[in-house]
Amino acid sequence: MHEALDRLRSRDREVLLLAEWEGLSPAQIAAVVGCTTVTARGRLHRARHRFRAAFEELASRANADQTAVLGARTAMRPHEGGS
Repeated sequence: MHEALDRLRSRDREVLLLAEWEGLSPAQIAAVVGCTTVTARGRLHRARHRFRAAFEELASRANADQTAVLGARTAMRPHEGGS
């Protein structure tokens, strides 16, 4: 999760953390970052979307890496049954 957060632009990360970690409303976020509530809502929506995309990409890559490792382990096992 930290890696997905690190991939966000600082403004996206700021509004996302203010909402999700600090529990601030869009109006409160607007006051903190110095914008309108409508702008804060838009930034939060885009930040959530970008975070989700980054997280899913990282998860997909991790699954692919794990599959490759498991495939390599399977290939290295001696075959059972003998001929």
